[in-house]
Amino acid sequence: NAWFWEQHKGFFQELKQASRIFVLRDQKTNAIGLSSASPTIEMLVKESPGNQYVLAVNASKEAVDTQFEVPTGVKAAEIHVLFENRKLPVSGGKFKDKFPAYGVHVYSTSPELPH
Repeated sequence: NAWFWEQHKGFFQELKQASRIFVLRDQKTNAIGLSSASPTIEMLVKESPGNQYVLAVNASKEAVDTQFEVPTGVKAAEIHVLFENRKLPVSGGKFKDKFPAYGVHVYSTSPELPH
């Protein structure tokens, strides 16, 4: 019905844009990863030429602070949090973020979605 579509319009627009990330090849080596023990964070790293995209979710009903590690071969002074209009500084090859309960973040070494 029209009410449902209107209420979820933003979600479906983001999903449409993010679908370009879903079809990328998985990044198996030299990938951004968790640097702290965060057992509730599930993640998948995708790659496009020169860029990495991290799909991360907190699978817990509790909020969590998490730290990620950027491999030395990946040149990034900051990480872009797509769909949230924010950036996180990379310091010492690491960046930190907060996840609300069941929160989802899409990180990227590029400010843009893949083409």
